[in-house]
Amino acid sequence: MRHPFANPQYCRNSLSTDVITGHRDPYPTYSEKTCTLRAEPPVRAASTAPGIVGPRKELPTPPAPSARTSPTHFVKHSSRVTLLLSGQEEGTAIPIYNSGSTIDGILATPRSSGLLSLVVKIEGVMKLKEVAGSGASESDIISSTVFVWDSQRHASFPSKVSFRYTLPTHYADSRSGTRFLLPPTYNSHLCGIPGFTVDVSYHIVVNITQTRDKSTFWQKSSSLRVPFIVRTLTCPIVPGPFPLMSKSSAPSPQTLFTGFAIQPRRRENMPIKVQIFLPSAQICSMKEPIPFFITLFGDEDMLEPFAAWHPSASSFHPISPTPYSAGALQQQLFLRSGHVQAPPIKVHLQRTTLVDAGVDSSCFTKVLSKSYMMSTKAVGQGAVHHASVGRGALTWAGTIILPSDKLCGGFLAQGLRVSDSIVFSISAPDCGYSSFCESVPVRLTTESYGCVSAVPVSDPV
Repeated sequence: MRHPFANPQYCRNSLSTDVITGHRDPYPTYSEKTCTLRAEPPVRAASTAPGIVGPRKELPTPPAPSARTSPTHFVKHSSRVTLLLSGQEEGTAIPIYNSGSTIDGILATPRSSGLLSLVVKIEGVMKLKEVAGSGASESDIISSTVFVWDSQRHASFPSKVSFRYTLPTHYADSRSGTRFLLPPTYNSHLCGIPGFTVDVSYHIVVNITQTRDKSTFWQKSSSLRVPFIVRTLTCPIVPGPFPLMSKSSAPSPQTLFTGFAIQPRRRENMPIKVQIFLPSAQICSMKEPIPFFITLFGDEDMLEPFAAWHPSASSFHPISPTPYSAGALQQQLFLRSGHVQAPPIKVHLQRTTLVDAGVDSSCFTKVLSKSYMMSTKAVGQGAVHHASVGRGALTWAGTIILPSDKLCGGFLAQGLRVSDSIVFSISAPDCGYSSFCESVPVRLTTESYGCVSAVPVSDPV
């Protein structure tokens, strides 16, 4: 029997919303042009009633892209100093920098009288704390002094000074000496007892020491702490999509995952074999849709209850501006489709945070200690938009779309692991089979293949 994923064109370009029913060829050939998920509506110059001819009104010309995205300054004021950070978009509440980028700052002091010292530091800290537990750790990711001024060694403080600092792409843990990618800004928590909190944060710190007059008996120290967001840019090391590969071998990674089965509740029934095909493999860019194919193998009588549900072609179009919450997209597609029967398959992307705040924490390795804790949450929902029934096989195809501007990629650090997986759940109809739930680990990257400013990655976290 020909495998449902045997046609590479079908695997690469099957973004169609056509529903294939009945026993016909489930392997259509598509053109090389990739289908667009969201088509922009045509711009109309004027809206007139049918049959009425009126003058056309020209729409105002939108500003040039460079004018909308031209960088500006982020400004933060305090009673003694003003901090300006260049290269930020207008209206930015918190400065954003990529790993490896440069922080350009300007300090302005309207009144320098009484100023004894001024120090500018770049700090990055990772805090892990157990709730109702004894484990807690705090480690420095970055601790660099970028500007120092002392009244005893220098002349009067100028009205304006500048500083520069280039963020690293890696850092070495102070306890173990292990080298990691610079972790992005991240926070998570596990409610309950026991529980934990995780906070990876970065700040620009301006420490000021001043005196009321020339006498040094009265001194006052103050600080200005400006948080900024760090994004660690990563990309796949090789471009996809990839052909069917049940094992990883250069240059193609594993894309076909087998060994799954839906177990029967009755002894006389045979298990239904399940295979999962991920054309993008296990390294997926958040800027691109993540396609998936899941196939059930068995007799026609065994597959008939699962094949009774078909996705609606119209239900794949965007419904609301926020379809990314767990369960929201599939639920809205189901409501729009008009079907009474609930879909038997659900696909979502799950984020797992592993924390080990102990002294001998080892979450950065593949072997976990006994004291680790974990939390999971759904960060993306898949939509099944294609169904195919063949001889002894039923295939569902769909995609997962992620909010790339609200999510960071997976990463490792001392005592912390943030990883992702695609979870496939099949609720068996009342046909004598148990429910199915299996996951495939993946690694999300912030950029697509070929980004020169991103770090290529090849293995899941």
